[in-house]
Amino acid sequence: MGSRPVFKNNGTESICVIYFVRRDWRGLAELAGVTGESMSYLEMKGNPLQELLKMLPTVSNSRLKTVKDLKAFLAIIDRYDVVDDGESLLGMTARLFSSLYWRKLVRI
Repeated sequence: MGSRPVFKNNGTESICVIYFVRRDWRGLAELAGVTGESMSYLEMKGNPLQELLKMLPTVSNSRLKTVKDLKAFLAIIDRYDVVDDGESLLGMTARLFSSLYWRKLVRI
């Protein structure tokens, strides 16, 4: 997978920094704020994306905290295919959770 330019605004409207981010788990990790040792750890794993998603809740400076953040970062790295696949899975999960939640409430 190639790299894609990302435009980063430094807080003013006149200065923009352009850098390239990978279109795989590395790009997602970089956008989330994972660096150094953690990246090396992930590179050694058989499924680095799965390990990344498991580790993010424990990363104190992570910029990826919600599903909305994940969708935004996947869009930045141009992985709309993952967003589309994930939305159907999240929809099914939400419906299942809602169904189980309401069944539990009715039993009370």
